[in-house]
Amino acid sequence: MPVTSVRTNDEETELFKSYAKIHGISLSEAYKQALLEKIEDEFDLADIDEAVKRFEKTPKPIRLRNFEKPTIYEWEEICHLLFGRSFQRVRKIR
Repeated sequence: MPVTSVRTNDEETELFKSYAKIHGISLSEAYKQALLEKIEDEFDLADIDEAVKRFEKTPKPIRLRNFEKPTIYEWEEICHLLFGRSFQRVRKIR
């Protein structure tokens, strides 16, 4: 398995070690989780930007019956309108 080094100053090192200790994970795991979350956030923002652009081109109202929990069919419609993919595919990505 490859090894990656990260240079930090003393204050950063103590902060990162404290964070890892509080959460009961290794420093390496804390670094990996933080980077993966950052990458996921950027993918989410890209999806949102794409959804907004798609909506601006062809705005369609999303109607939910009586403001109740959406049915699977309504989720499918929402996901298709916002993300251009099915609910099941959006769930797998997340």
